[in-house]
Amino acid sequence: MAKLKEPISSRMIIGARCTPETENALKASIPGMPPNAKLNLMVFEVQINKQVRYCCWSGGTMRDDQGQNMADPRATPVGQAALEALAGLPFADPQGTLVIKELRIGATPLWEKILKVL
Repeated sequence: MAKLKEPISSRMIIGARCTPETENALKASIPGMPPNAKLNLMVFEVQINKQVRYCCWSGGTMRDDQGQNMADPRATPVGQAALEALAGLPFADPQGTLVIKELRIGATPLWEKILKVL
């Protein structure tokens, strides 16, 4: 596993947008949310060991309806919006690699789990 050489720094990317269809569906699914409300999705620029990476918090599950482990994730509506916003960043490399990793709360520090994925 890689070693953490310096602290992780991150900033939320304000204004990262999903598709209008996903945004409208998400707003419609939240009781009382005005249709003209602005969303801030959990999309981040992260610097770790002098490398810049982009990531998002995207809720969902890695299991299908029968409870079997699946290679493809099933995102929640908010998770889908965050994934779309991440993929739609103007500086995203269309030939780049998208890594989807399930991270669970536990005894292992989050930064160690992130380094393991990198």
